[in-house]
Amino acid sequence: MTDQTPTSAQAAAQEALFRVITDGVEAVRDSGHQLDNNTAAIKMLAEAYSLVVDGK
Repeated sequence: MTDQTPTSAQAAAQEALFRVITDGVEAVRDSGHQLDNNTAAIKMLAEAYSLVVDGK
């Protein structure tokens, strides 16, 4: 079984992506008329986060 402990670089990337995703969610809440654009942006960020977290 492989070690799943994140490196400090991975942990920093995860924290940065979490902040960006959180900001994106707030933007969606604040601007419902741009929901399609914001949904696409959040999907892209979630995929990027998955790359960092899961390494896939």
